[in-house]
Amino acid sequence: SFKGSLEKKGMKCVLISRDRDVESFTSYYSNMPWFALPLEDQDRNAALGERFGVSSIPNLSLVDPAGKTITTEARNDVARDPEGLEYPWHPPLVRDLAKGDPGRLSEMPSLVCLCESATQAQRRDAEAALVAVASA
Repeated sequence: SFKGSLEKKGMKCVLISRDRDVESFTSYYSNMPWFALPLEDQDRNAALGERFGVSSIPNLSLVDPAGKTITTEARNDVARDPEGLEYPWHPPLVRDLAKGDPGRLSEMPSLVCLCESATQAQRRDAEAALVAVASA
């Protein structure tokens, strides 16, 4: 849970709602353990949505204490790692598609290495080669 693990690690959440009316917002937010931007603050709501490229909801973006964006795709990370063992979920240079999170595959140049019939050693070597290229 958020209170049990992520909050202890220093994570602070602020809900930026896309609800259209106060009743919907109140109903949705009433059981959440974090802060919320007031529904009436539509200027900041729109500015934050634009800053983080929010095109669909729900969306979870992470920002470090200096205001630098860590990731705009943390929703999948929370689902995959609810205890926050890998928090703050910096995007990996190489993703394993078999784990179900392709990242922004269709939004940026991407290389897919198919390794279904490879041995574990061959997979590790392929991943190391991809990390080297991604780091360059």
